[in-house]
Amino acid sequence: MKRISKFEMEVVLAVVCVLALLVFALAGCSKKQDQKGGTASDSNSPAKTSQKQDMPASPPQAETSAPKGPNSLSHAAGLSTEVNRPAHAPKLWSKKPAKPSARTETGKQHLEAAQVESVDSALKHLDGLTSPDEKIDFISEYTDAHPEAAPVIVNKALDDKNPAVRSAAMESLADKEVPDPEAVALVEKALKDTDEQIRQDAVELCSDISDPKVGKILAQALADPSEDVRAAAISVADEKDKSIRLDVLKQAVTSPYEDVKDSSLSSLIDMSSPQAVDVLITALKDPNPQFHEDVKSAISFLVSQDFETYDQAKKWWDANRNKYDEDLIEKD
Repeated sequence: MKRISKFEMEVVLAVVCVLALLVFALAGCSKKQDQKGGTASDSNSPAKTSQKQDMPASPPQAETSAPKGPNSLSHAAGLSTEVNRPAHAPKLWSKKPAKPSARTETGKQHLEAAQVESVDSALKHLDGLTSPDEKIDFISEYTDAHPEAAPVIVNKALDDKNPAVRSAAMESLADKEVPDPEAVALVEKALKDTDEQIRQDAVELCSDISDPKVGKILAQALADPSEDVRAAAISVADEKDKSIRLDVLKQAVTSPYEDVKDSSLSSLIDMSSPQAVDVLITALKDPNPQFHEDVKSAISFLVSQDFETYDQAKKWWDANRNKYDEDLIEKD
């Protein structure tokens, strides 16, 4: 028998080792595959299937869309709003209840202040406020809760240096049944205000005043430097009874403002009364040629007569006045 050399023996041993390693590796892979196959097989086995059928079906979850935008948590993480969050965990991104604003808190304070029984306490509270907004809120709240005290509060507020507060005070008198003497006093005070809107508000307040003094107040307003205030005075006068309206229009036809005189002619024509003709004839004395022509046209419209001068018109009217009734309709 041929004797195996040492070299040949080493080669055989090396081959045997390699084969052993290969067998071991293949065995390991086969085991892992068997484990995976067993898991998949188990999940589909009859026992498992039965168990799944016995379990109650879980309610379907409503689909929730993740909030969009760079500030949302889901946008930052790239996940839906339900990922890795236990059912009991609060939504950290849910909207927190808003804290009451300072304006709301101030409003509550004003509401509480509006419950005070004493007007003196209300005046002190108004004195203690520094913000115009706070004053406006308080005036509104208090006068609504205590309309009988509105004149006192408004009178105090008209001394405020801020025109917004004074204007709000005048507006708070709307729909308030202010006694005429107190209303007249407030209007007279407000007509001296430097703010145009406040003076206009004062004139418009005269709509609710029946005191005969209102005629003088409106006549005074006709001389206001603001055209809007003057127009408001004519407009309010048109709402008054005939005597007050005439008193205002007598002043209006002699006004230095052309807008007042023009408005007065329209009002006198609208009155269509013998007293309106009296005022129009007086207006023929006006030296302005254009206004003189407008007055002539107004008289002609009412009584169908043309006059060139005051004396001519006065003479004819004195002789024929009794031929017209109170609506300037010729009597039979």
